Amino acid sequence: MSYFLVQVLGIRSSALYIAEKDAYLTRQGYFTLEHAKMLLPNNPLHDPCVEFCRSVKSIVKNDVTLYALLHCVVLFDPCDDRVIDRQLINSIRDKYIILLRHYLESLYSYRYSERYLMALQENLIMYRNLCQEGKPLIKKFFPSIPNKLLVEVLDL
Repeated sequence: MSYFLVQVLGIRSSALYIAEKDAYLTRQGYFTLEHAKMLLPNNPLHDPCVEFCRSVKSIVKNDVTLYALLHCVVLFDPCDDRVIDRQLINSIRDKYIILLRHYLESLYSYRYSERYLMALQENLIMYRNLCQEGKPLIKKFFPSIPNKLLVEVLDL
């Protein structure tokens, strides 16, 4: 699966997660986690994905700049097999990580910003690994996807 896409969706989900209501904000109202479990009842990735959203939301809260920087860190990941110039992509990513570090330092004290940066990076790595594990589950839940573009985007 193109884990870049799923990681971006995970970051978006954490932005839309409302901890007080234990639900996601949608155009139609709130989508509770209980409803999400009923939708795909045997999904082993549900709880880790929710934990990712909770942990990212606890650090980032509703700061749009932090979410934008996290998106950039995810999109400039040199680990993808399709990347040709890994060194260039990694140098671009390093610049966004430095921006993320400095922005966190402007919001929090130096001591806490370093911890938050490490926690965010660990969460992104955990979620990337989770997305890679989820490829067989997508094939299991959706055995035949008629949309060829969706098949290509999800790398199925």
